[in-house]
Amino acid sequence: LSSAKAIGVLKEAGSGVVVEGIVTDTVTSVLSSKVTTVTAKNDSDETVGAPATTSATGEFTLVVPAGTYKLVFTKGGFLSYTLTDVDVTAGLTDVNISLNSCAGDVDNNGVIELDDLQAVLTDYNKTTGLFRPNADVDDNGVVELDDLQRILSNYNGTSIVISYTDR
Repeated sequence: LSSAKAIGVLKEAGSGVVVEGIVTDTVTSVLSSKVTTVTAKNDSDETVGAPATTSATGEFTLVVPAGTYKLVFTKGGFLSYTLTDVDVTAGLTDVNISLNSCAGDVDNNGVIELDDLQAVLTDYNKTTGLFRPNADVDDNGVVELDDLQRILSNYNGTSIVISYTDR
């Protein structure tokens, strides 16, 4: 996956504000099948509330007190991404988050590099259960040419592009 989109809705809850969303691949519009962890962090980089993980259909729910946070999205095989200055208040009704992520960080060290390419080449033509967890970059059950192409297109990638709108 080269990009993902999270569409969220915020609403008041007794213990705070509920942040709900869905993570999808914006290129293919397929729901994300790999688990993404979503964490709210304050200005001191401390986790606020319990982190959420996406369901098999890409849905997530966070409950946090009203405030302004960073939302950190992490997913195995992808560079992590942080959305800053997310205003989580009772008056905010919709949040649209577009995340262009770099797929191919097989070893999850924050950069797509030679080690990631070597891991995919080592696992080339292997099927589910026979390759390392993040070597199947496109998550289709086999390590193949498409996985190599995705890593090569994001080679030396260390960052992503984020756009955020609320309405």
